[in-house]
Amino acid sequence: MNRTVRISLLLLLSATASLIWLRPAPAPVPPTVRITIPVSLSDNSAQRDNADGLWRVVTQRVLTQDAIRSLQNQLKAMGLTPLTLRTKEDVTLHAFDDPGHYTTYEEAEKAGNIWKGLGIQADVIKSQEGIYVAGLGRFYQSHYAEGLLIRLKETGKPFRYEQRTIPIPVWRFTFPAAEKTAAEKLWKQLSESGVIMPVLIPEIRYRELYGDISPE
Repeated sequence: MNRTVRISLLLLLSATASLIWLRPAPAPVPPTVRITIPVSLSDNSAQRDNADGLWRVVTQRVLTQDAIRSLQNQLKAMGLTPLTLRTKEDVTLHAFDDPGHYTTYEEAEKAGNIWKGLGIQADVIKSQEGIYVAGLGRFYQSHYAEGLLIRLKETGKPFRYEQRTIPIPVWRFTFPAAEKTAAEKLWKQLSESGVIMPVLIPEIRYRELYGDISPE
């Protein structure tokens, strides 16, 4: 099922590539806060160079302050005190809109109300000067976008979709560097929590990625 949905999403993007899109305007972002990063960020050579050295546990990135506070509370309940890393990274934005371009707020609101009547959340967005659209969703994770895609297709109404890569602030948690045995124990503890998906990397690799960032 997931494979079929992903293929549908790709076909939708390909089919609409010839259309002229407005840049997706800012809209309230749903509570989608986690984005998967690779299971390991280290390469084999880094692991060999650091075989007897220190290792780090780094969590997946999160996108909102609410998510940070939630994870901090969960880690505190586990007896852990993390360090916070703030960076700016490229994230894929999936944007869904009503196909109309409206010259007044009221016209876009009317279009949005039609979508609301079909059970789809809609927000009026000022896309550019004098142009308004009814935004149907902004997502940073593909599986949320795929879920909305299914619902939109079920309505039988046309809609616009655009996928863009944009830089946004993101946060990660890390912990003091430790010997590999201790780092693996922490990694396992976080993995088994069912809440946090951690990555275990050599300290040398951590410094390459985040050495110029002061943990908070």
